[in-house]
Amino acid sequence: MNRLPGVVTAMQSAGHVALADIEVSGCIMSALLLEGDAQVAHLKPSGPVLVLFQETEVSLAKDLGVIFLIK
Repeated sequence: MNRLPGVVTAMQSAGHVALADIEVSGCIMSALLLEGDAQVAHLKPSGPVLVLFQETEVSLAKDLGVIFLIK
């Protein structure tokens, strides 16, 4: 299990889906969270987090130029 300390830079949520942008060592990572609003309510911009992931659960992308809107 990989563990990286980071800071939440942006958060969007709707229903049971949330998208969090997290800064880790100057790089922005995005996390798609499949939880209810109550479970992600504690995630606020500028709040510290610990990013946990396995090597088999990683998707990489660069300069997608896509804006995700959660409605």
